[in-house]
Amino acid sequence: MKSIAGGVVAALLVLVTGCSTTYSHFGRFHAENSAGEAREFLLEWETTEGMGGEASSNFTLKTQCSARTLVFMSQMDQEKGCIATDGSEVLLCAQPDLDLTMEGRPVTNGSMPCGSIRGENNITRPENFGKTVELNIFCFPAETTVDSGEEKQNVDYLKASVVPYVVAVKKVVKGSGEDRPPVLNSKACPN
Repeated sequence: MKSIAGGVVAALLVLVTGCSTTYSHFGRFHAENSAGEAREFLLEWETTEGMGGEASSNFTLKTQCSARTLVFMSQMDQEKGCIATDGSEVLLCAQPDLDLTMEGRPVTNGSMPCGSIRGENNITRPENFGKTVELNIFCFPAETTVDSGEEKQNVDYLKASVVPYVVAVKKVVKGSGEDRPPVLNSKACPN
């Protein structure tokens, strides 16, 4: 009987050490884009937790009525990215042809951060973010619309601010019944 119980415990240990759980994180909030228009914004990312440690995906910030999605990356995932001056690990790097500095000057290289994300209480590691995050935007889009053939396409994003946006975030098990991020309403968008 003891050998069967020992075998069951050993099998459970093997299963537990090899298991990991992936979580979806998302938060929707209202603010202004750089053109001063009231818009909805959706921040999303995933984390994986297991015995081998924790990992985080890139963060995406979508803007209602805009075709441009901002991608924030962990500094560990950036090959030749930008470096935060505030200690943040999750950064949005400038794109020279698409972004301007907060002063309205052209961005000369991609090593300048255009945004950062931190957890509550100044937590910088994405695996430890809580129920709210602070989102900073340091750049403006060079153009809010671009020509895409027969029509103009909106590429605006969240308005730059010296004060961080505080975003409430929901964390759910990926693939569960609660894993339904909000959809940005397109009815408010001009045709």
